Parts: sequence; C-alpha cells; structure tokens
Amino acid sequence: MKKRIDYRKNLEINKKKKKMAKVGILSAFGMIGLMSATPALASEWTANAPESISIEQGATSYTMKQGDTLWAIGMKINVNVNTLASINNINLSNGEQFTMPVGTVINFSESEIKAVNPTGQAVNEGVKVNDSNKIVKDKPVGTDVSKYVSNGTATNNDVVGQPDNTGKLPAPNTGGTTKPEEKPSTGGDNGAVKPVEPTEPTNPTNPVDPTKPTDPEKPVAPTNKDVYVTVNVDENGSVLDSTAGYEFISESTAKSVETLENGNTATTYTTTKTWKESSKPTNPTNENKYVTINVDTNGNVLSSVEGYLFVSEATQSGVETLPNGNTVTTYTTTKTWKKDEVTPPSDFYVGQVLYTSKAFATSAEANTHMWEISTEWFDFGYANNIAVKPSAFGGGGKYYVTVTVEALNVN
Repeated sequence: MKKRIDYRKNLEINKKKKKMAKVGILSAFGMIGLMSATPALASEWTANAPESISIEQGATSYTMKQGDTLWAIGMKINVNVNTLASINNINLSNGEQFTMPVGTVINFSESEIKAVNPTGQAVNEGVKVNDSNKIVKDKPVGTDVSKYVSNGTATNNDVVGQPDNTGKLPAPNTGGTTKPEEKPSTGGDNGAVKPVEPTEPTNPTNPVDPTKPTDPEKPVAPTNKDVYVTVNVDENGSVLDSTAGYEFISESTAKSVETLENGNTATTYTTTKTWKESSKPTNPTNENKYVTINVDTNGNVLSSVEGYLFVSEATQSGVETLPNGNTVTTYTTTKTWKKDEVTPPSDFYVGQVLYTSKAFATSAEANTHMWEISTEWFDFGYANNIAVKPSAFGGGGKYYVTVTVEALNVN
C-alpha cells in the first residue's frame, strides 16, 4: 500500500512539472519564484521568460516583479542562480527554496552584487564579484547573456553555477518573509524545479496593500555636467603657455556633448582666445622736438619776418605717446613780430636820423635791406625837399649791423 501511495504522489508531482515546462523555463535548480504583492494560487502563477524582462543598458540595479525567476534574471545580468540565491540567503545546495517579495532590488556591478528588500534594508552583505559568479566568464556583470544560453555556448551548469561559491553570509535583516519549502525534484521533465507559490510579505513598518500592485523601480533620469575650458593661441594657432608680451585679438566658443557610459552627458564649452605679439617696446624712449612759429601782432603766421621788428616770444611743451609706447615731447616757441614801417618826422634838420632798422647778423643781410628801402626813402626825401642818405654800419652784440637813413640837407 505504501508503494502505491508514493506512486500516485509522484504522478501528481510530475503532472505539475509538465505544466510548468510549457512556459519555457526548464533549468535545473534555476526556478526560484518571487512573491507578488497580491496573493495568488500556484496554478495561476506564470514565470517571466528572459526576453520579457527589460533591463536598460548601463543599468546597475533591477527591481523584481511578479513572475520573475532568479534563472531568468541571472541570464539578463550574467549572474548565475547560486549567486543570486546566496545574496537572498537561499542555500540551494541544502535543497532550500525561499519566497521573496516583489520589489526586492538586485544591485550589481563589476565589483559586488547585493540584494535590498522592499523596505530598503540590505538582505546581507552581498558578494564580491569573480568569474565563479558569472554565467559567461569573459563578459562583465550586467550583460544580457541569454543568447549564449540559447545557442549552447553557455551550459545549464553555467546558468546554475556552483553552490557555496560565495562564502558564508550574515543572517538576513527583518522586513521580509523566509519560509522553507519542499526540496526540488531530481527526476522527470529534465529536473525542472516547481515554482514556489507567492506569499504576502510581512512588513509591519510599511505594509503592502494587497489590492494595489507594486510599481517597478523607475529608471534614474540622466544628468548633464557643463565644463568650461579656455585655450590661448597665437595667430598661427599654436597654444600659448603665457600671454605675457601678447596683445588680445579675438575669441570664439565651441560646444561639444559627450555621452558617458552611465548614460549621463558632459557638455564642454571651449573658448579659444587669439593673441598676437605686442609691438610695444619693453623700455619706451622719448624724443624731443623743437618748433618755432613766427606771427604778427594779430596772431597771423608769417612765412618770413623780413620787414618786421621782433616784439616777444613764448614757449610751450606737449607730450605725445606713439602706438609703440615711445613718447615725443614737442617744444613750440611762438615769436611775435610787428611791421617795420617808415614813420617820417614832421620837422627836418641836417644830420637827422630818419630811420633805424633792426640789427642784422651780417653785413650782406644789412646791405640787402638797405637797398630794399632806399627807393622808398628817396621818394620820401624828394616829396619833402630834403636829401637822404641810407647807410649800413656795424654795432655791438650778436646782431651788429644796422641800416639808417639820415637827412643831408633841408630846403
């Protein structure tokens, strides 16, 4: 009688296994079910195939949803079943099966793998990543390796992984339920493991409403970082380490956007400033200039002072800075002159000096002046019935020759 009862029991178990095999998730020790926020019967539970699980490229975490299995998740992130079981405190080598709440977050990177329950507590310290944690050894964690399993490159043993390859882990934190279930079957239908009926988690701190499904974790929106760079170049485009001795010409700004491995972006604004060598001397010099301007008593500029008598002079200075940094100091002397006019006297006498000119530097200059005024004075003498005598004779000082007109006789 005992054998007959065992036979019927085995038939019932095999019937359930065949039904689950139709969903395409047969894998030895790989079918570890996850709990839904809404309790359901085992007959209503359907496992999610790997291709129905979406994990964005570059993501470093995944939040468990209704129907997920460690077997399917493992192929999507290149982590074997035994490792995923270990970070959730499940010892498959002892035949244990545990349920886990929907909302459990699997955090993964090339350095470590951890599980966090829906309340935000770490289940344990996780594991350090090595090749024994991976399904395909030469691919990084986070890689979808389901195609390697489907084409036979990765075997079922690679998917499951080796037991006890993660070392002893601390006891789990509170906030989720763990319940031992029946040991996995080792016979029939390629040894597929019966999915565990989902159960409701115990969460007194933040209880889950069984009428509302738990939303999956939303992806983090990518961010952008602005970077500002300034480059100094000469007129030939060569980069300058220093702009000392250069004059600024112009500048322009270019923008470029780089997408990083984590999906974030970096926008770089590069301002290029162009410089030319300065023409200003290091040690500026000064040049003195001297200018003389002759004007009459009315301020009119004279091209010649011939026939004029000197009155006065004044000097002013001005400084001009040239584009090259040098300076020019100009000293301008303005000399004022009055017309050297003949003013005849009203009474005449013999020997009377009718006219005396300015002093000339040379006898030649004096003689020239004497001949220039002679005709005028001869006409004057004729008009006034007197004889006149123009003459040039020397005097003292720098200008020593003067011209005089003298009356010889009076009628």
